[in-house]
This record gives sequence, structure tokens and C-alpha cells, in this order.
Amino acid sequence: MDKNWYPANDKYPNCFHGSSSANLHFHGTHVTPSTTGDNVLVNIRPNEKVTERDVKEPFAEIFRHCAIGEQPQKWGDLPQSWRDFQETLLKEYDRTAPYVGPGRTPSGHGLPRDLQLWPQDQQAIAQGVWPQWYSGSYPYCFQIPKCTVDGKECTANVHMGQAPGTHWYHSHKHGSTSINLFNGLEGAFIIADNSPTGYDGKLNAFYKDKLEPKVIVFQQITTVINLESAKGGGPPPLLVNGQLAPTITMQPGQTQLWRMINATVQGFVNASFSPTGINYRRTAQDGVQLAWKNYSNPENGMKPITLSPANRLDLLVQAPSTPGCYTLQDSALGALIYVNVTGDVINPAMGFPTKEDDYPKLPSFLDDIEASTIHLQRDITYGSQVNANPGTARNLRQFTIDGKQFEDQKVNQAMLLDSAEEWTLYNTDVGTGITHPFHIHVNPFEITEIFDPNTMTTPEKQTQPFVWWDTFAIPKPKKVTDPAQCPVPLVTVGTDTVCPGYFKMRSRFVDFTGQYVQHCHILAHEDRGMMQLLEVVSNKTVLKHH
Repeated sequence: MDKNWYPANDKYPNCFHGSSSANLHFHGTHVTPSTTGDNVLVNIRPNEKVTERDVKEPFAEIFRHCAIGEQPQKWGDLPQSWRDFQETLLKEYDRTAPYVGPGRTPSGHGLPRDLQLWPQDQQAIAQGVWPQWYSGSYPYCFQIPKCTVDGKECTANVHMGQAPGTHWYHSHKHGSTSINLFNGLEGAFIIADNSPTGYDGKLNAFYKDKLEPKVIVFQQITTVINLESAKGGGPPPLLVNGQLAPTITMQPGQTQLWRMINATVQGFVNASFSPTGINYRRTAQDGVQLAWKNYSNPENGMKPITLSPANRLDLLVQAPSTPGCYTLQDSALGALIYVNVTGDVINPAMGFPTKEDDYPKLPSFLDDIEASTIHLQRDITYGSQVNANPGTARNLRQFTIDGKQFEDQKVNQAMLLDSAEEWTLYNTDVGTGITHPFHIHVNPFEITEIFDPNTMTTPEKQTQPFVWWDTFAIPKPKKVTDPAQCPVPLVTVGTDTVCPGYFKMRSRFVDFTGQYVQHCHILAHEDRGMMQLLEVVSNKTVLKHH
């Protein structure tokens, strides 16, 4: 008898499924979202028979071409041997995969025609589209676009270079992203610029190559997962590099570079050092360095260290001149990191850059996006709803963007290549009161305005130079009874009158066409439908009209 295998009112594909499938997303990379780039639309099925030896030669050939900027553009650009290998494996999968749903065979093996993988790949290839399904292996490769700091020299055909900084990667299979992260399928990577004017080169020169880096990855690992509500008996604890409240050792007067990554499924960090004595300065947000004016702002280092899921933060952390034990303490979770200040005193203390000449210059390709260059403005709303579902014991809240869950094979937003846009991201989710972290792939964005109805009476304009992000939590909404309580248009959600939280961002959709996604980075929300498919389309044509 056929049944609904998904909890309550969840429906495929916006449900937890496909945990044995995989792909990769590279947070912070400005690279193509297509072919072998930051492509989260590929789906790699497991195959225990495939070994490294099976793909060593074709992958070596693919990687050699990528290293010189010759990334595959179409299926025929891949080695024939690997294409034939994939066809064989996928046809075998279609014939033998266990299947007990509608249209099943008496043996319970083999997929119905409409679910078979190789015919879907064949159809895509025939239409010149990069195929989606793979078995046992897949070659991710791309060339990092580079521009000099002054922007006068760039890799061919690009307008925006790659920001050097702290980045990370994780599996991004829709339906199992959260499951895979709860099982630790993630990692950090650093894109460095060690040139004399580069981010790393300039900081290392100031500290005479004595700046010790610390990569700090916040994680939530659990074997008992209640993904339906993301609450259950309480969220898993925040680990640091797989440990619960580890210790970092510093010498008195030492400065270290802490590269912090929030690689959790749903954990927010709001932390401060206790007792006082440790000083710090922010140097980069989400893998993009701060401009000198923002770094040298007197408020830098005075506010708590906050990271929503997916955020990164680079900090120059300076130990006091006297030994002691300190704690990076989260306001809700307790101790995250212990800092043991011990050993020989560094005299004079290493300190922080205080002159602009000692600080890395922000590359010109990260200049502010001016209002005069905005091609299009969009309003996008993150929210939730509960739909009646007779006969269902439990009716789970469903998370939406613009009132809808993720729609497979439908592009929700199309952007013109090499244009700039301004988006206003609203949060009307008064049903949960959740702050939803908005994340978009491929291109970073600048925030120009923020409104949190719970803490502000008027929207807060951001001052230039703006800070670059790739993830930002949309402030949660507030129920109101008097329109005068809200300086922005009210919305009605069910029976509630709601003052939405929002922020405005600007982004340049440059260099790369292709399809990718925006979504909530509370990853159980993304798996259950809080995601949209985007596409950047070409702004040129070979046709003439005259």
C-alpha cells in the first residue's frame, strides 16, 4: 500500500529526503554556478563500487584544463571515458535501484520510466543543458577570478575579483542539507592574497610574519535529529572544531587572527569575552575585508561578537599583558572558548594597525554600489503559514518566500548579467518570531538600511562605505494594534496585524550567467521549502534590430 512517507503535511521535494545524495556549495566564492563550478543543482547518487582509481585519469585531465581557465562549458567538453562511465552507472542504477512506490516492479527493484535518471540527463544534454544526475563521483573545479587591488588588471572577462578571506563549504542537496551538516559534512577553506597590498600580505607585513591564525568552526553535531521543528528536546550544543568549549592558548601581549565560521544548522552566536582584558578588532565579514573607515571606527571591538548561521567573521584578538584565564561567553549558551593567557610576555604588545598605510586597502572591485547604478528593485518576503490538512494528526508550519514554498523547475527571480539591483528582504513570520538568515550564492551584497521593529522606532540607514555580506538575518516582525507603532506599511498575517522587519541590500550580478538559489540558512527551513531558484541571464544578443 502506498503511503505518505513525509511527516504531516510536508510534500516532496520540500521535505527531509535524499540523505545519501550529495553535492557541494562553496560559501563566498565568486565563480560560475554552472557546470563544474559552485553548482548546487547537480545530484550525486552514492555508488560504493566507484573508486578513486576509476576516475583518476579523466579527473586529472579536467583539472588540468580548469587550472588554465578552460572550465567545461558543455557535456561534450568532459572526457569521453568518464561520460561513458557515467552513462553505464546511471543505466545500471535505473535498472536495479530498490523502489516500492507507485509503478513498482514485482521484484521491488528498478525505477519507473518517469523517475529514471539517465533519460533525464539525456534530455538535458539534447537541449544543451548541463545534466543533473551522477553516480559515485563528480569533478568540482573552477578558476578563482582575480583582480589587482586597484582593479586595473583582472582575469579575462571578469569585472569583479574574488575577495580573499575566510570561507567554507558544505553539502547542499535540497531535502538533506541540514541532515548532512548535523553529521559534520562541512569544512573551512581560506582564499589568501599574500601580495604586498593583499589582505593577508599586508597584515602579515604589519606583524612581521608573527600573526598566528586560528580557524574556528562552530558546529552542531547530533545523532538524534528532530528536524521537523528544529527544537525538540533542545538544539544540539555548539561545538568548536568538534570540541565542547576548547582552550586556545595565547602569550601575554600576543595578537592572533581568529577566522570564525558559523557552520551550524540553526545556531546563533552572541558572545563577549569575560572578564575584560582581551581586546579585538573586526577585519572582515563573510570573507570580505572591512574598509579602513569601518575598521578604524571607534565602535569596532566594542560590541558583542554576533554570527547567524553561515556568517564568518575575522577578528584580530589581543591578549592582555598579564597571564590569566578568559572565556568567550555566549549570552544564552555559556562558554564557547576558554582562552589561557600564559608564557613569556611579548613586549611591546603586538597591538593593532592604527594607520591606514598599515591596513589592507579594500580592492576597487568592492567599491560601494551607488544608487544611480541600480537597474531594478525587488521586494521579497520570508514568512510561514499553517495550511489545513484534514486527517493529518500534526500540521507542521511551512516556511515560504513570497507566500510559496520552493517550486521545482521554476525560476522565481531572473536578473540581467552585469547589472546592479536593490532588494528589500522582509520578514513577516510572526507565527514563529524567528529571525531568518537570508543567503544568496555567487555574489556578495551590501546592506544600506535595516529596520527591526522590536528595537527601532525608525529604519536605520547604513553609512558608507557599506559592509559586504553573503548572509544576513532578516529582523523578526512584531505584532501591533496601532499603525502609528510601525513606520513602514503593515501587513496582515492570518488574524494578526504585523509590522515586518526588513533590510535593504544591493548586489552586482556580474561575470556569470546561470542558475542558483537564495534561501534561509536555518537549514531545516531551506530543506522544507524556504528557498527560491534564481537565474542570471545574458544582457547581450547576436541579433540586430535596425
